[in-house]
Amino acid sequence: GALQAQGWLFWAFAVALLVKTPAFPFHAWIADTYSEAPIVAPILSCAMVKLGTYGLLRFCLPLFPEAAVASAPTLAGLGVAGIVYGGIVACIQPDMRRMAAYSSLSHMGFIVLGVFSFSHIGMMGGALGQLTHGIIAGAMFLLIGFIFTRTGSTKFADLGGLKARMPVFAAIFLIVMLGSVGLPGTSGFVSEFLTLLGSFDSGYGGLAGLSAAFAAVAAFGVVLAAVYLLLMFQKTFYGPEKPSLAGLSDLKPWEAGLGAALAALIILTGFAPNLLTKPMESSIEVTRQMALTAAGKRPVWQSANSKPNVARGATAAR
Repeated sequence: GALQAQGWLFWAFAVALLVKTPAFPFHAWIADTYSEAPIVAPILSCAMVKLGTYGLLRFCLPLFPEAAVASAPTLAGLGVAGIVYGGIVACIQPDMRRMAAYSSLSHMGFIVLGVFSFSHIGMMGGALGQLTHGIIAGAMFLLIGFIFTRTGSTKFADLGGLKARMPVFAAIFLIVMLGSVGLPGTSGFVSEFLTLLGSFDSGYGGLAGLSAAFAAVAAFGVVLAAVYLLLMFQKTFYGPEKPSLAGLSDLKPWEAGLGAALAALIILTGFAPNLLTKPMESSIEVTRQMALTAAGKRPVWQSANSKPNVARGATAAR
C-alpha cells in the first residue's frame, strides 16, 4: 500500500517545502519578514529559502518519482504564477525592501519551474539558480541594509540622488541590480536562460505533461524584472537630492570590499558558469533519471560519479 500513499506523501513534503521556498501561493510571510528584519534578510535570501527548493530537488523527486512526474504541470504552474505575480507586485511597491522581497519570490519561481521541467538543461538551470539567486539577492539585501543603517528608511519617497552622494555604492549596486535583471554576462542570465530553454524543450517534447506555454509566460517575468529594478534604480540613485541626505557618506572600505567581492562573483560566474555547473551536472542527471526511469532501472546516488550519466543527460537534453 505504500505506492498508493505516494501522492499524499509527495504533497505533504511539497507543501512544506513550498512554504519554505517561498512559492506562490505560500508566500504571505516573505514581504513582512524581509522588510521588518533587514539584518536577517541577506541570510534568509542567501541560504535559508534555498532549503525549500533543495528539498524539492533532493527528496521529493527521488523518494516519490511517479507522484513528482504526475504533479509536474501543477508545480511548474505554481512556479510560473510566482514569477508573474511577484514581478507585478514588485512593480508597485513603495519600499526597496518590499520590492526586493517580491523580486525574490519571482526569481524563486524560476527555480521551481526549472526543477519540475524534468529536462536536463532546465533542472541544471534550476539548480544553478539556487546558487546565483543566493549571491545576487543576498548582495542586494546587504546593500539595502547599508542604506537603512545610514538613513533609517528604504522608502523611495525618502531617497533620491544617491549617485551623487555615494558613487561607489551606486556602481556596486548597479552590477548587482543588472545581475538580478538577468543581463548577459552575469550569473542571473545563465540560470534563467537554462531554465527557460529547458522548459521550452520539455513543453515541445511533451515531457511530464508540460506545455511550452509555461516557458512563454515565464519569459514575461524577465521583462517585469527589468521594469521594477530599473525604476527602483532611477528613483533611488537619480532625481533631486533629498535635503535629509545632505550628510550621507559613501561606503566604508570594508563595506565596499564586501560588496565589490559579491559583484565580482556575479560577473565571474556569468562568464564562467562551468565553475558552478560542472560539479553538479552528474548529480542533477542522476536525480532526473531517478524520477523519469521505470522502477527497477533507476540509478543510485553512487552513480552520480559516473561520466556516462552526464553523457546520457546531454543526449536527452539535445
